Amino acid sequence: SFYFIFINLVSHHLQLHSKDNGSTWTSAQTGNKYTFSGLSSGSYNIKVKVINGTFGNNGQNSLNTKESAAKSVTLVCNNTTKTVSCSKTCGTGSVSGTRVDTYNCNGALVATGTCNATCPTAPKVTNFNVTSGPVSNYNTVSVTLAATVTSGANIRKYEFYNGNTLLATVTTSSKSTSKVINNLSSSAMNFRVKVYDQYGQTAESTVTESCSVSSSDYARTIYKCTPTGRQFDNKNSISDCMSKCHNSSYNSVIQECIDKKNKEYQQWCSANAYDCNFAHGPDLGSCYNVDCPMCNY
Repeated sequence: SFYFIFINLVSHHLQLHSKDNGSTWTSAQTGNKYTFSGLSSGSYNIKVKVINGTFGNNGQNSLNTKESAAKSVTLVCNNTTKTVSCSKTCGTGSVSGTRVDTYNCNGALVATGTCNATCPTAPKVTNFNVTSGPVSNYNTVSVTLAATVTSGANIRKYEFYNGNTLLATVTTSSKSTSKVINNLSSSAMNFRVKVYDQYGQTAESTVTESCSVSSSDYARTIYKCTPTGRQFDNKNSISDCMSKCHNSSYNSVIQECIDKKNKEYQQWCSANAYDCNFAHGPDLGSCYNVDCPMCNY
């Protein structure tokens, strides 16, 4: 990138220099050395013009100058390399590494190397299942969500959802975990697990329920869901309950109450118990004698 010219001059002489065969010249200077800088690889025709500095106007006229023949110079400017730090985005984090960049002989960057940082293998959910817990008052009380993953990095946390509604978060580095969920819906649920590694890389898996009517009576309709085995009831409205009561024989209604002895019938049907019994010719004595909340009007 540099080229030096040496020339013997007396003290009162000046010199100019050209690297393009005299097409352009540097400013006049004293001294017997000049340095061309910022050169790149290639060929240059170097010339020197000497001026007799004892004359007016620094002697710069055709009678007081001497121009040298051109000197052809070929420069080979070798590129250099430098190892620098770099990083690669992985999920919401990053992994550090290095790369080798190339610079020309003037120090300018001519090529950026490839960063050798490598993201670890992203997590993968290998197993996700939903197991139903105990049933109380016709409804599954809880379910257990369990997930197992593989990952090239440490696990940071698990998130469990019903659709897009977050149910619970488990912060752990373990590659398997479980969580008991109590806040269940009286409708089909779409259970989903989302696992995060230490770099924010994620993986997901879902278990989607399909629910259908299992049984129904005066007070409720019970649904059972696959593949979870969960069940829930949708309590019938008072009008539905009354309609079913009127459309049944009086004896079968009383027997239903006796068999089940279910206090929830009182909650849903007691308001209509008198009408129900009256419509079928009530036997008030036997109505009071049986343990039937439906008759406690």
